[in-house]
Formats: sequence, structure tokens, C-alpha cells
Amino acid sequence: MLAEWLVALLVGGSVPLSLRILGAWKSIPLDPWRKALSRTADAGFLLAVACGFLLFSPRASAYARSGLFVSKMLLLLLAVAGTLGMRLLSARAPAGGPPGPARAAAAFSLAAWLAVLTLGRLIGYF
Repeated sequence: MLAEWLVALLVGGSVPLSLRILGAWKSIPLDPWRKALSRTADAGFLLAVACGFLLFSPRASAYARSGLFVSKMLLLLLAVAGTLGMRLLSARAPAGGPPGPARAAAAFSLAAWLAVLTLGRLIGYF
């Protein structure tokens, strides 16, 4: 149950922000969304890392040998980098909307986080 709440914080902040940068909800100014949703996603990420470490610890050696787990961790690093890039590139978006690199980072971030979630769910089955 706790894991679902943490995922909801993380994804609930990251996905709408990515979609907004990609052009959804254009009538809503980007800056207030970016600030609020970034804080929500950050809180979810920090809590998920703390809880993930607690879940990882009892079976650390088994997880370290798992290709799914290693892939998830590498993709997690890429997702964080994509999210940070998206935020930095969209921080000073012109009136016409975020620049192309910010949109590319948003698309990458969106895909990477969804892949991280998918791999996280698959780990439980193998």
C-alpha cells in the first residue's frame, strides 16, 4: 500500500509536468505547474528511494544478480537525468512554450519513468 502512495507522488508529479511541457493544458501557465509538480515528484522520489533501500537490503545479493534490477537501476539514473534536464530546459520557457530540447527531455523522462515502473513490477515475478 505504501509503495502505491509513493509511486502516486512520483508519477503524479512527473507525468503531468512532462505532458504539460509536451503541449497539454496550454491554457495553464507552465511555471506554477513546474514548481508545484516538481516538489511533489521530488518528495515521492526521496520517499521511494528510502523505502526502496529498505526493501533492497534483505535480499541485496539476489537483487544485485538480477538483470531486471540492474536494468531498472540504470534506467532510474537515466530517468532522473532526463527529469532534471526537462526542468532546467523548461525553467525559462518563452511565451510560445518550452523549446524543442525541453520537449525532447520531457518525452524521454516520461518514457523512462514508465519503463522504470514496469521493470519494478516485473522484478517481483522473477
